[in-house]
Amino acid sequence: MPQPRNAALAWLRNAWGHQAPADQEELVRAYKRFAESRDGQLILLDLARYGNVLNSSYAPGDSGQTLFNEGQRDVYLHIMSMAGVSDDALVAMLKG
Repeated sequence: MPQPRNAALAWLRNAWGHQAPADQEELVRAYKRFAESRDGQLILLDLARYGNVLNSSYAPGDSGQTLFNEGQRDVYLHIMSMAGVSDDALVAMLKG
């Protein structure tokens, strides 16, 4: 599995192509600074709870709701990946 930082940079290259931000590393560092700040941690915990990140996104009998739920989770997981937060650290943060 690629390191979160490498996955983040790969995403940037794929998403932005030739119009990638001039300093992709700076964008990744900005995510990391945000995730490490006290305000950022409070916001990330709130978003994790709002997006029901630790639970299944599956909504029995409602594929539209399942897709919506997974979209919420995906945005949160993208932020954490860009910040370089490992899966273990993510789970510990959310359970702690």
